[in-house]
Amino acid sequence: MARAAMELFAERGFEQTTAGDIAERAGVTERTFFRHFTDKREVLFDSAHTLERTRATPSWPRRPASPRSTRR
Repeated sequence: MARAAMELFAERGFEQTTAGDIAERAGVTERTFFRHFTDKREVLFDSAHTLERTRATPSWPRRPASPRSTRR
């Protein structure tokens, strides 16, 4: 739903996009939309929070420290 919302906000603008539009684009009912989000603003803030978490978490596995770097 967040992806659908972002696409619609980019295409139509935030003010011109309704929760019903987002639900339709996402392939869910409007009722399902409101089970997940209070309103369309929440989608925007939830997406920003998800983006921040994604940036903070590397998508690759971290290598263990080499023995040389752990010596003192």
